[in-house]
Amino acid sequence: MLVAPTAGARELAKLRMAWMEALRNKLSEYHSILVNFKDDDRTTDPETKIQEDRKLSELVTHLDLLLNQHDPLQKALWNISDQIHKTAGPAERGALDEPLIQAGRVVLQAEWEKVKAEMQGGLFQSGIPAYPAPSSLLAWATLRHQQPSPPLPDRQAAVGP
Repeated sequence: MLVAPTAGARELAKLRMAWMEALRNKLSEYHSILVNFKDDDRTTDPETKIQEDRKLSELVTHLDLLLNQHDPLQKALWNISDQIHKTAGPAERGALDEPLIQAGRVVLQAEWEKVKAEMQGGLFQSGIPAYPAPSSLLAWATLRHQQPSPPLPDRQAAVGP
């Protein structure tokens, strides 16, 4: 029967698209806070600082949980977002603006390509990217991250969102 596999692919596509929307929303919010945040913009009110720090911590955790650290594209996005979080000055954070946006676009495009392939009758796409990232993005993320990435698991064992 063709109905059951098609229904399964549609449900999987819905889940992937919901994941993409969640990632887009959280990444946009994270970007708006960190890249546009100036050190002298911080309030002197301790309670407001606590709320701002809590919100930022929530976004960092949400991104960490959304992204698959075994997928090279998602790992590159996480490395860039983590680097921005650890960068103190507004000029340095601003310099990471374009790589963050580019990495986000690459991850979202890869997921969209997976959705299209699955909807056209392709097999389930694991965490293996269906859309090649610019090698410069992967190299940059690897070099900029302070800790080396663990070796990638066997392609069959990789799990995507």
